[in-house]
Amino acid sequence: MAEARPEPSMEDILASIKRIISDEQTPSPQSVAPSRVEHAPIAPPPAPRSPGEPMTGWPRPGESQPPESILELTERVPGRVPDRTAEVPPPPPPRAIPEPAAPVQRAVERLRQAEAEMPQPAAPRPVPRDLMPRTPTPRPAGGDITLDALVRDALQPILSDWIERNLPDMVERLVQAEIRRMTEKDG
Repeated sequence: MAEARPEPSMEDILASIKRIISDEQTPSPQSVAPSRVEHAPIAPPPAPRSPGEPMTGWPRPGESQPPESILELTERVPGRVPDRTAEVPPPPPPRAIPEPAAPVQRAVERLRQAEAEMPQPAAPRPVPRDLMPRTPTPRPAGGDITLDALVRDALQPILSDWIERNLPDMVERLVQAEIRRMTEKDG
């Protein structure tokens, strides 16, 4: 059975990356013969720590780390930096809202006057109950009456009476509201 290889530590990985970066900064490959890169031996993983034990491998506050050859991009490139501020033109003056034309105002006034002079429609008379056809609720084939059929039969006369009393007023109110909305929209 093969032995399980331990995973490399974070320090080993960082050291390997630094080595690769420093190798890339060496003279061009034409002048140097290709060589085999040797890897650092992999250290065994650290022993598990107890919950109260502090972590190792990280610098503590106030401690300084040893200087390493890390690629730092802190050098400034000489040259002129373009000015990124641009002049903002002043906003255009606000435009005046044109007044509605006189012919439109006259037309709106005529419509309102005509509406006021219109005779109010008479409310339709309720249809007598004898003239309303009553169709019986279809019964199931077995002759049993379902709950739906019972509720429908009980509610039909109640709803018919309510509609006869309230529908004309409701329609009149809605029509007047719609006419009012349309005339205000034009004005």
